Amino acid sequence: MRMRTLVFSLCLFFALCFLNVEAQTEKNKPEVFTGNALITTSAAAGSSTRLTITIEEYTTGEDTMKFVDILKAEGPDGLRKVLEKVEKGWIAPTGKVRDSINFARSHTVEGGRIINIVKTRHLRFIEFARSAPQSRDYEFTFIQIKLDKEGKGEGYIYAGTKIEFDSNGKLVLEQRGTAPILIRGVKQKK
Repeated sequence: MRMRTLVFSLCLFFALCFLNVEAQTEKNKPEVFTGNALITTSAAAGSSTRLTITIEEYTTGEDTMKFVDILKAEGPDGLRKVLEKVEKGWIAPTGKVRDSINFARSHTVEGGRIINIVKTRHLRFIEFARSAPQSRDYEFTFIQIKLDKEGKGEGYIYAGTKIEFDSNGKLVLEQRGTAPILIRGVKQKK
């Protein structure tokens, strides 16, 4: 079952993406966050793993605009092709190979900040072999982390996400499947 959620209207997306990116404390020093990913649905419900998220650099407003233009002109497949060539950091579950982050933006909110991350999703073989190919349309993973002023917080991972514009020009992030993976106990390493 698909769950369709309007995560951002186009105006809100631009507000979130084009606000000044948080200045990192030291130029070229990555920001590192740790937390526990908790699966709440499916056969793996109740399981958790430790995550490390490293952001080497944030996506600029200019690059964000280029990605929006590509999405409008070429759709999600075009955006995927471009994002696959970009590495802004990585996400690494404990004991697993790290995976590239392709887009990262941070903005200040009252009491802290929000980091939005997009990465291309590696499709599993079973998704290609099944007769229902629609899961291939959910080519991205969207991650959102909400932090307080001390760099502590929580977040969500939407593992199979479709990113597109609807007929009204609103940016829509549609998740395939059930609830997102929760990230609890997020801490920024100093």
